[in-house]
Amino acid sequence: MIGIVGGVGPLAWLDIATKVIEEAIATTDQEHLPLLLSTQLHRVADRTAYLLGKFAENPGFAIARII
Repeated sequence: MIGIVGGVGPLAWLDIATKVIEEAIATTDQEHLPLLLSTQLHRVADRTAYLLGKFAENPGFAIARII
């Protein structure tokens, strides 16, 4: 199983999930890799604000807590 944790933008997970699906060697739905998505953007601080020094806590810590 592949786990994807959202937190770097509302559509970022879609890009990686699409790539996983497109690269899978599968001829039926059942042969695809199972994916688990958790997107909890309300728990992750604004990344831009952090990079600009307007928010002290690294958003990566929230993502790690979600995992």
